[in-house]
Amino acid sequence: LPFQSDTSTMFRLVLLLVLGVTVTADTICGEEMIWPVPYESTFGKGVVQFKSWSDLSVTVTPKSSIVTDAFKLLQNYKYSAADSACGPIPTSTTPTVSTLHIRLLTTGYQDSVWATETYNVTISSTHIAMTAGSEIGAIRGLATLAQLTRTSSDMMCVQGTPVWVEDFPEYSYRSVMLDTARRFQPLDNIRTVIDGMFWSKLRVLHLHTYDDQSNPLLSNLLGSAGAYINKQTKKPEVYTKQDILDLQMYARTRGVVIVPEFDMPGHIGSWGAKESSIISCNGRRDGSYNNNHYAAEAPAGALNIYDQKAYSVVHSWLVEMKDWFKYTDVWHLGADELFLECYNVTSKDKHFYEVLQKFIDFTQSTVIGFGKTPVMWEDLITRPQYAGKLNWTYSQTMVQSWGLSPTSCATVHKYGLRCIISPYQHTYLDCGIGDGPEAERCGGKKIGTEAHPCKQWCPWNSPEHIYKFGFLQDGKIKGVVGGGSLLWTERVMPHVQSELMWPRAAIAGERLWSLKTYNSPFPYARVEFHAARLKMQGIDVAPTVAWTPSPTNGFRYFQGNLSQWCNVDSFTEEQCKKMM
Repeated sequence: LPFQSDTSTMFRLVLLLVLGVTVTADTICGEEMIWPVPYESTFGKGVVQFKSWSDLSVTVTPKSSIVTDAFKLLQNYKYSAADSACGPIPTSTTPTVSTLHIRLLTTGYQDSVWATETYNVTISSTHIAMTAGSEIGAIRGLATLAQLTRTSSDMMCVQGTPVWVEDFPEYSYRSVMLDTARRFQPLDNIRTVIDGMFWSKLRVLHLHTYDDQSNPLLSNLLGSAGAYINKQTKKPEVYTKQDILDLQMYARTRGVVIVPEFDMPGHIGSWGAKESSIISCNGRRDGSYNNNHYAAEAPAGALNIYDQKAYSVVHSWLVEMKDWFKYTDVWHLGADELFLECYNVTSKDKHFYEVLQKFIDFTQSTVIGFGKTPVMWEDLITRPQYAGKLNWTYSQTMVQSWGLSPTSCATVHKYGLRCIISPYQHTYLDCGIGDGPEAERCGGKKIGTEAHPCKQWCPWNSPEHIYKFGFLQDGKIKGVVGGGSLLWTERVMPHVQSELMWPRAAIAGERLWSLKTYNSPFPYARVEFHAARLKMQGIDVAPTVAWTPSPTNGFRYFQGNLSQWCNVDSFTEEQCKKMM
């Protein structure tokens, strides 16, 4: 990916990962090793060691198969080498620990997004101990233990003992959204996202399951009619019910909840492949991106909310999905970018809003009846053609703001609803990438650069930009329950999805985990270190920024195994970049 940055500072830090090569980062010790930064911690000047995680005697009280399985993940963790700057290097006389005690304050796995994630960890010269508020909290604590551990010779070690960490997130709803509709995502890709979420302590994987372009869920109701067809295999690209159930079990072991999005009544054109009679402006491509368009992207397709059959089909879909997405208490119902032109109405048509009100109440009451909390995009509250025209019957509803207004969450709160904050100006991970559908909007006219003939609708969100936003700069905003980052895939092929997501999703996650760093400058070394750690676990990451300061007042750049200096006394910044 081309380097893009929102900073004018000349000296920049580079992630030490190019062409798949990991290079040791600047010295990171103590609390700085933990991602995200913990609520509170203390470190000493000692060191302890143990042979391996599998050699530790582990007790979990009360017993928990989920925590036991999560502990096994540490056995495959790849570690950086012990750093002498962080404390003593282990020797034959270094104290050896042999036990890990985990005490759970509550029993039973909680599939709720709101499950407590509190934990504390103590590492002494004799043992490692953890107390967790729940099994989810224990999983967070295990990730912290892995982050604190390094290798020395043939032993594992923890430097800076005795260690004490107390930790919990500021917000429970810390999400990453992955769009599986615009581009089919192989199951391995989704599992890798979940792995990154585990090591970065993110809670919610929001799956944008279907859209106008495709529906990859192989349901009994719709079959594979709306799915993409793989050009090589000639088979539909679909997820089966068992695929989804297996993904959820994989996620549970890593402390992740999968929240599905069933976008309706707009963004549902793929259903028209099987149920065309209930889709308005089905497949329309004419008029997109002009003053009389039918959808945000072609092909168009919105549910005909005037048709009683549509209610029957939607109800059957939701009932079937209840058995697919069992392990969550939150479902996303979309409701964004609903264009009046698709129904041939105007904002003065009172009957349309009455029909829309009936449909929204129907879907929300159905989902609430399943024991799920509905989430909707902000559009029906903040877009001018809908603002103030609908009643919000169910106070359980949460609204996800994607940046239509800088005061969106404040507006949502006035309706007595909770808000999830994820403005595209700061959290969209696909912004600034490729031409995408904008090429259709401007008809190929070169209004941008040669590489991008159509100007992007949203700019690149650099790691610094995401961190600077901080989600809640002034502390807690009333009614906000969390936020997250989003990766739409119109412009993103599956093989580059991971690099676009990491480490930026982790950066957003830290801002939601802790208020502790809100006034801190961008933590270049910590981000670099965590990104390198993700790479070592098999998670592809992208460079965070371009340059790192050198101790000799120069630039350092990396290519493969080669580490060289580009001295600013001899070369300009532009000349240094060309040398890369």
